[in-house]
This record gives sequence, structure tokens and C-alpha cells, in this order.
Amino acid sequence: MAFDLPPTEIAASTRHGRATALPRKVAVYLTHVAFQLPLDRVGLSFRRSRSLVGRACKIVEDLRDDPQFDTKLADLEDCIRRAPPAAVLKGGAA
Repeated sequence: MAFDLPPTEIAASTRHGRATALPRKVAVYLTHVAFQLPLDRVGLSFRRSRSLVGRACKIVEDLRDDPQFDTKLADLEDCIRRAPPAAVLKGGAA
């Protein structure tokens, strides 16, 4: 876990406080960027509005000005892009 937060906290429909805010924004951003999904589709996945997803992505983009944060995010993005498709994991055709 990149942010020491269980996935259930990130995916929760309620806010769960400040501790989940940045990790959730990063998850939303990575879902949009790494999977090249439109903002409305990402919003559906996280049970959030398209506008909230857009704001989260903007915030994360601004945070990428910090070299340490940018490196961590680039590593996470690379990890996602290298992951095998779900069909391969289930034994189906890719």
C-alpha cells in the first residue's frame, strides 16, 4: 500500500476524514491517467461526481511540482501500466 491505507478506505463512499483525502485523490488521478478513463467513468468507479474527479486530478497535477511526490507518482503509474490485464489474471484471453 503506497499510502498505508487499505483499499476499502479509499473506495468508501463516505469521506473518512483527512487521512484518506490525498490517497483517494491519487487513486482517482491514477485511474484517470494510467487507464485513460474519462472523468465521468472514474467518478462512477469511486462514487464521486465528474467535477470532484476533475478537481482531484488538478490537485494531484499541481502536487507533481514536488520532485519527491512526482517520483512516487511516476512509480505508481508505471506499476499500474505494467500490471497484467484482468483477463490474464483470471486465466482468460488478454
